[in-house]
Amino acid sequence: MKTCRGFLRLTKISSRRIRSKPYYQLLVGEAKISDNLKGAIWISLSCVFAAVMVTLIKSIGQEVSSVIIVTGRCVFGLLILGPILWKNGLAPLNSS
Repeated sequence: MKTCRGFLRLTKISSRRIRSKPYYQLLVGEAKISDNLKGAIWISLSCVFAAVMVTLIKSIGQEVSSVIIVTGRCVFGLLILGPILWKNGLAPLNSS
């Protein structure tokens, strides 16, 4: 019984230490991120996804017609952006 209590106490202490770390707060969503950092994260993600897209297109392009590739890209983009546009409408796309 003594070891069990010690283990529980250790778990509580280590969980407090983990919760105070900035990376845990980022994962859980408790941390406040500046707008500049959010922009940098979005730009980095877009670069990664663009590189993946180009790599896939080059590897698939040797076997599949370009019309099918373009159609697939459009359908995939519609599947990703469709729910966002359905929820928010076209208002976010308007310029001021």
